[in-house]
Amino acid sequence: MTNKLATTRQDNDRLRQDVADLPKLRGEVTRLRSDSEELTRLRAPATAGSTANANDSTPAATEDWRLPIVHQLRQAIDLMPERKIPELRFLTDEDWLRAAQTASLVGLDADDDVRYALSTLRSAAKDHFVHMMWEALDGYTQSSGGQLPADLAQLQPYFHPPVDDSILQRYQILQTGNVQDLPPDQPWVAEKAPVDEDHDLLFRIFAKGRIKHQPFNAAERERQALMKLAR
Repeated sequence: MTNKLATTRQDNDRLRQDVADLPKLRGEVTRLRSDSEELTRLRAPATAGSTANANDSTPAATEDWRLPIVHQLRQAIDLMPERKIPELRFLTDEDWLRAAQTASLVGLDADDDVRYALSTLRSAAKDHFVHMMWEALDGYTQSSGGQLPADLAQLQPYFHPPVDDSILQRYQILQTGNVQDLPPDQPWVAEKAPVDEDHDLLFRIFAKGRIKHQPFNAAERERQALMKLAR
């Protein structure tokens, strides 16, 4: 009984201490909530005035020196809607920041430099989508006994999440039939045409993945070489 009494007293002491600490804990929660709201407020100017759609991603690191360049790239897309593709919705924060870093090396003073910077954004966006399409193709062929689709719309159930038809319309099927009967060096699906013939990379999907195809362009090859030296 003596031991039980001592244990009970210790439990009561701990309970009183916890109750005494409760206002302190509540104050800490309030402070953390206030800090979170302040951080949200500080981030707001980075996205204010942006005309990008709700699916576009805006980097949240307000202290990053590349953010003003990201804003310039967004403005350039708004001013040149013919350079915009629906795949841009798949861009991540890191994609935008990486494109901004590339633009800082090339510059955004000349129209050709802006076009090149936007082509890097399109390439990053298409890379994301082509990966999604390869997974959809893989899922489709597995469920169809190795048969390729006759229409890209047949891939819709295999996209997670679903994609807009406007994206699929930018690509075409090059091969049909059973994958076992097709040569491995022939592409299954390809991007129909570049948005910017001087800078864009065309994407093609093969049996075991995807590759990039760069149209022959001497000026672009020279620019790529300079970029490698800059890195």
